[in-house]
Amino acid sequence: MAIKKQLLRYLPEPKFMKINKTLLSLFFVAVFCCAANAQYKIGQWVDYMPYNSAVSVTHGGGKIYAATGTGVFSLNAGDNSLEKMNKIYGLNDVEATIVRYNSYNNTLIIIYSNSNIDVVKNGTVTNFSDIKSKNITTSKTVNNVSFYHEFAYICCDFGLVVFDTERLEFKDTYIIGNLGAYLAVYDAASDGTIIFAATKKGLKQANAASNLSNYQNWSLVSGLPASVQSKAFNSVVKFNNHFIANYSAVLESATAMQDTTYLFDGSNWSLFPKQFVNPNQSPNVPPYQSYVVKRILADESNQKLIITDQWGLGEFIYSGGTYTNSANFGSNIVFYDQNNNYMWPNIAEGVYTPELGTGTYCLATTALGLIKTDGTTNHRLLIDGPDKNYVSQMAICEDKMVVAPVFLTEIWYNQFKSNGVFINNAGSWNNYNKAPLNSVIDINCVAYLNKNPNHYFAGSWGDGLCEFRNDTLHAIWSNNNSSLQPATTTTSSVRINGLAADTLGNLWVSNAFTTKLLSVRKPDETWVNFNFSGPPISNQSMAGKVIVDKNNQKWILIPSVGFIVYDDGGTYAPPTASNHKKITTVSGAGGLPSSSVFSICEDKEGDIWIGTDKGPAVFYSPESIISNASGWDCQQIIIDNNGIAKILLETETVWDIVVDGENRKWIATKTGVYCLSPDGQTQIHHFTTANSPLFSDYVIDLEYNGKTGDIFIGTLQGIQSYRTEVIDAFDEFTDVYSYPNPVRPGYEGPIVIKGMVSDAVIKITDITGALVYETKSKGGQAIWYGKNFRGEKVASGVYVVFCASGDGEQKKLTKILVVN
Repeated sequence: MAIKKQLLRYLPEPKFMKINKTLLSLFFVAVFCCAANAQYKIGQWVDYMPYNSAVSVTHGGGKIYAATGTGVFSLNAGDNSLEKMNKIYGLNDVEATIVRYNSYNNTLIIIYSNSNIDVVKNGTVTNFSDIKSKNITTSKTVNNVSFYHEFAYICCDFGLVVFDTERLEFKDTYIIGNLGAYLAVYDAASDGTIIFAATKKGLKQANAASNLSNYQNWSLVSGLPASVQSKAFNSVVKFNNHFIANYSAVLESATAMQDTTYLFDGSNWSLFPKQFVNPNQSPNVPPYQSYVVKRILADESNQKLIITDQWGLGEFIYSGGTYTNSANFGSNIVFYDQNNNYMWPNIAEGVYTPELGTGTYCLATTALGLIKTDGTTNHRLLIDGPDKNYVSQMAICEDKMVVAPVFLTEIWYNQFKSNGVFINNAGSWNNYNKAPLNSVIDINCVAYLNKNPNHYFAGSWGDGLCEFRNDTLHAIWSNNNSSLQPATTTTSSVRINGLAADTLGNLWVSNAFTTKLLSVRKPDETWVNFNFSGPPISNQSMAGKVIVDKNNQKWILIPSVGFIVYDDGGTYAPPTASNHKKITTVSGAGGLPSSSVFSICEDKEGDIWIGTDKGPAVFYSPESIISNASGWDCQQIIIDNNGIAKILLETETVWDIVVDGENRKWIATKTGVYCLSPDGQTQIHHFTTANSPLFSDYVIDLEYNGKTGDIFIGTLQGIQSYRTEVIDAFDEFTDVYSYPNPVRPGYEGPIVIKGMVSDAVIKITDITGALVYETKSKGGQAIWYGKNFRGEKVASGVYVVFCASGDGEQKKLTKILVVN
């Protein structure tokens, strides 16, 4: 009971925090299942995360596991297949930073950046959020995990937490600073008799049989030089009845490059006899301190000590009473980027993986991802994905999605990132950043021209407008070759945050911090800009998103002001009092609920939905705004909340709004994604991190693929999609078909009938003509669950599907075979 009480001083009772998920084969999805032609099901989530960086690696049970900083993936040593592991496939969080496998009882521990923990054992994921949830006054970051038998030592910024991987419960928490103060622990090692902890204030030790919860039983190791005795140590391991520990000068000073590694032989501490140093220097020549150790790992089953420093990874073996540096990895790993620049791998750590071949290592590298190497041949083990988990805006045309990656935040600050554009073409990713695009900063918006998937533009917050043709940079438009203007406080910083193409082949571009807030690139590639100066617009005004509505009106979002609505009449006429209006919070001049505006969208009825920090609002007669003196203010939506009138999403910041094939509204907020009925009165979905695989509740951008019904969701943690039941309606009945067909025994999912016109009436009869079910299409498809009006499964047989347009002018039929 004393142990339990000591634990509860610092951590909540584990049983209340534990969540189990069984990992069926469905959850660990092989990479080939994510091919472009995969038939995703309604309600299925898909991730589009980067897997080209690795920060931690471990192995066991015939698999190698890598943490990418965003998720986890594994390599199967038997068939060389790669498998994703993230929230969609059964894990409980994102930003995995540490993976460790306990071969004692075949348990995988996954640590996340927020100190959440997943434990994978016997095909089941169990979540332990105790450390994450605990309210303490210091950092809860987990620095490493090591094992002694079934016990996992979870090394945290506040102390050492012991977790029992056999019983799947926390055993104890050791707060080992002086006078019981919190003390950062970076690593721990034990042989069952003694336990060492590498801490911020020295290498500490304790008798393993003592009360380790009592800080007084922990003491600084004697025998080390006085100059390092109370200094930071970042690694300690047990190897061959020795303990090896590293003094980390870099933890004392970020510019220091003089770590020193020590060995304890059971009696005395001495310098580790072989120092892994810059391969360009003479090895093993004093001073031994000329290196920075990132990680020391002890592989006692294969008799290898593995040290990773800033130059690479060194393998050491112990034989005949001496340590020998038997292999080095680093300078022999050579890869080049798309600009033919050498990519330094930056090895975080590595493990010896004989299951992949004698002498083979798997290295976690931040620049190249997971590397399989034998010292001669190197392989990057990559899963296709975007270059980063960044997203600001997505655009889809046919089967191609282009991602503008750099989110400027809600205050439109430069991020100074040069990430190019991420292109998903029919499921295959191309991360384009060839020179000179790699010098363009903060690409944040994107749009196609003429609905042509091979011609699109991307806006930069500083370097103008980039034009792409056939996925290659064609031109960079700036103040030197177009009507775009630099920000008034600069001579060359052209800042763009909004792009929209119209049906005439024009591209309309917002241009911030100038009086000429709008420019147009005409079909002949000539340019015109437009001056909207005059209160409340000035040369210090921002300019955000742009849309062109069905009436050919241009809507320009002006943060902290509202909108400009402008109709050039198709002639590029300059702004006058009769062809534009400025929409603000003033009643009779727009009546916006807030001047903090973030998004704008036109729905299928021609209404304009806008997003503010006080929820959405709607302009129901947008065609009358310019011509009418009054009566065109926007309206917030009033909903019935258990008999009480309430404004829809009044406390939400609406980052984006998109409309699906049924005119439903999908809304991106800081608290997840909402799906609302066409009029906004009914909430259909509210996806959050708590009730769905959503990576983050902070949702920046949404994009709808009307061909597939997928809603693409851009979050602060990356991109994912959700397959809805709605696709875009067709103008006429096309190739009407259903799937699955035949419907086989045991199938419980939806039967999708595709090729519908809008609001089509669908009647399903048996072969005798008896009506068994009736429904209406959702956009371009209808859903049937194989049941009759009473909710009972229909009998086996052939069923005829009669489809008719709402006016009865168009008709079509198809058949479905049901086998129950």
